[in-house]
Amino acid sequence: MKECYRDAKLTLICSIKEGLALTAYESCAMGVPVISTDVGGQGDLIDSTVGRLIKTKQDEETEFDSRSFDYHEIEEFANAILTFLEDKELYAKCSQNCRKKIEETFSTKIMSQNMEQEILKMISNDNLTKQHEEMAQTLKKQGKYAEEFYTSHVTFEERDAECGEVWRSNCWLQSEMARREKEGELGELFRRLEACEIAVNRHEEVVNRHEEVANRHEEVVNRHEEVVNRHEEVVNRHEEVVNRHEEVVNRHEEVVNRHEEVVNRHEEVVNRHEEVMNRHEEVLNRHEEVLGRHEEVVNRHEQVVNDDWAWLKEHEARIGEIEKNKFKKIVKYIKQFKKE
Repeated sequence: MKECYRDAKLTLICSIKEGLALTAYESCAMGVPVISTDVGGQGDLIDSTVGRLIKTKQDEETEFDSRSFDYHEIEEFANAILTFLEDKELYAKCSQNCRKKIEETFSTKIMSQNMEQEILKMISNDNLTKQHEEMAQTLKKQGKYAEEFYTSHVTFEERDAECGEVWRSNCWLQSEMARREKEGELGELFRRLEACEIAVNRHEEVVNRHEEVANRHEEVVNRHEEVVNRHEEVVNRHEEVVNRHEEVVNRHEEVVNRHEEVVNRHEEVVNRHEEVMNRHEEVLNRHEEVLGRHEEVVNRHEQVVNDDWAWLKEHEARIGEIEKNKFKKIVKYIKQFKKE
């Protein structure tokens, strides 16, 4: 679809009945102005800044299937188209506004935020929440009955619409037959009679189908009665579960109180541990200083030991010389003593 919007100058939405057409969103997102009839929720998006909103002259209930169109409405569409195609500046401005409006008002982020606000609003409103809970409980009690009833009702509406169509055809045929009878067109009359007979046969089929729907509806009612009985049993069981849950909640409350006390004690222990850690950090700093001083002392001691070792070696050498000299003197005295 991107290629279609890219090549298009304008988007026309001429519907007699509409909600808020996705086509309008897509067109504005691609920067293509939209000219639409003022039906459904089109006014939430389309205005004079992004296109034109044409007031519809037809009634959606009575003229929905009509193939005749109001001349003035067609003229308004034509004038709006010519205005945009002739005024280039207006067209460019509207094209920019289209993209801007989608980004600022209908982007996924903004729509999500709006949805979140609505949900929060519903949650914060106690009365609305209570109403929703009551509605939910009512629907739960109905079980599948609501769904089956809605299906049966839709089927009935479809069959009723078909019967109405057959009836209108029958009325038209009768009036046409009367007119042709006056005008003497009997051949055409017989052909219309055959068409009427076909319509009656169709109507008979519709009635038979309607009878089948009624039978199905009776079966649905019987099933609903069974579901109600089962639901009553479930409610009784649910009441027992609620009682047990209340007991569990009371026990949980006691546990929470005990846990709160434990948390308070733990907080005190953490505070004490923090103080101990601070003291330990101070001790580590002092220990680091002591280690530095000890390293200096060790270096000095090593120097002293090296000096003492050198002195000891020198002293040992001197003692060895002294003993050697003394030994020589003793030998000399002994020799001199022997001579004497």
